[in-house]
Amino acid sequence: MKNHIYFHSIFALFAIACNNGDLDEKSIESETNQEEKTEQEEWIEENPDSLLDISEYASGVYTFAGSGEYVSVDGIKEGASFADPIYMREGPDGWMYILDRMTGTIRRMSLDGTVESISFQGPQPRDAIGFDFADNGDLYVASSDEHCIYKISQGVSSVFAGTCSVEGNDGAAGYEDGAQAKFYFPKEIVFDLDGNLIVADASNSRIRSISPNGITSTIAGVDGFGLIEDGPALSSIVYFPISVTIDEDNNIYFSGLDNCVRRIVDGEIETLAGLCQNYSNVGTDDGAALDSRFDLPRGLYFNSQDELMIADASNSRIRILSSDLSQVSTMAGTVSGFADGALEEAAFDYPSSMVEVDGVYLVTDSVNGRIRLVIP
Repeated sequence: MKNHIYFHSIFALFAIACNNGDLDEKSIESETNQEEKTEQEEWIEENPDSLLDISEYASGVYTFAGSGEYVSVDGIKEGASFADPIYMREGPDGWMYILDRMTGTIRRMSLDGTVESISFQGPQPRDAIGFDFADNGDLYVASSDEHCIYKISQGVSSVFAGTCSVEGNDGAAGYEDGAQAKFYFPKEIVFDLDGNLIVADASNSRIRSISPNGITSTIAGVDGFGLIEDGPALSSIVYFPISVTIDEDNNIYFSGLDNCVRRIVDGEIETLAGLCQNYSNVGTDDGAALDSRFDLPRGLYFNSQDELMIADASNSRIRILSSDLSQVSTMAGTVSGFADGALEEAAFDYPSSMVEVDGVYLVTDSVNGRIRLVIP
């Protein structure tokens, strides 16, 4: 039976999980201290030996959570199940939040491997594929097949941007900026340092920005197909972007079906790794960044060393772009499949995102329906 957690807000969620909704004398006395701690910090105090303890693990790839059965079932570690876990990011409470794309369920996972499903009132994203948290704890979710962005705040969801599709060809998909914006299969999203929500608007072949008050503008991309070159962002081709992230200088990095990694700096697009074109450019080559090859890179994520981590999904590998942006290497993975073991022998099947925790990585292994632990 699923243990649903009601998503009031990220702060109300702390109290529910820690006290199960009931305030006792001890919790009232320590209310001030509790407000200063995240739920994960409280959980660590109660379970000091359970926080992602890797002391007995060698370098390699391990199954952290998930049975491999394609359903959204709560539980602990391999007693839980995921249904196409497509995207994962750390929440403000220190838990890992995960999207189960097949069931549309939003999950969260503690660092002891406890997996819980989140519930909330209002419309449910039908094809959740990317999300990010605002500074106030509100959760924003891109629903790709619906062509819109949801906002979940105080336990209630609403449409933040776009018109959510009810059925195919109902006019929801499209390309329009402004207050009544339209999107066409939006994918991953991320907040920039100014509070704008950056969207990889895949089938519009554009990078979009939604201001805090809901006004959408285009940052990069044009209509049509052709030679993919660097240059002014608003006159350069952006081919079916899927992933998007930012660096500490608020520069935007993106990747997609052109099988390369690019960034936008001061309104200019620059290719960083891979060969940007929509044909004859896939591969697994490491080495000099511009000579490297990918096959559907996504889940872009900066680690604590300022390296850009890349889930090379169709190559079933975890790749790294060095902090100086000069070299690409493979951290883990080989052929598609499922196998734990040494970094160079382990197998993934469509890894799609990752989060670093104290120098190790949790990875959404989508087709395998598992969360994998990668220890470099």
